[in-house]
Amino acid sequence: MKISSLIQITFAMATLGLVACSDAPRDGDKMENEVDNTMENIQEEKNAIAEDMRELRNKINIRMAEVDAKLSDPDLDADKRAKFEQEKIQLKEQGDRMDGNLSEVETATKENWSDVKASSVKAADDTENWFQRQKELIDQKTDADKDNDGH
Repeated sequence: MKISSLIQITFAMATLGLVACSDAPRDGDKMENEVDNTMENIQEEKNAIAEDMRELRNKINIRMAEVDAKLSDPDLDADKRAKFEQEKIQLKEQGDRMDGNLSEVETATKENWSDVKASSVKAADDTENWFQRQKELIDQKTDADKDNDGH
């Protein structure tokens, strides 16, 4: 009986060895590759969104400089000065929003990326829409279509 038990134990160990050497390492490699690909995709998205936000921030800075130049004119009438002051406040708010969202994008993790992405894309779209509305207001006030959009 000792030989029979020894054969059964050897057979059991061999079976366990075969099961352990099956597809488990390949599945582990596959999972690791999927994680790597996901992280690369997230990083690419983060880079693209961050670049868009930096461009918007630059646009805000350029407009802020234009508004500051107009406000520095001592001959600017009170009504126009008030409008430029209001625009400056809005530009500051939009800039702060871009800065905050850009910081969130840059520090986002895999776990919170979906939420950060959604809020950042919305903030960028809102800011771009705000700029478009400002152009439309200028077109309406000046009876000119400076942005050639038909309005």
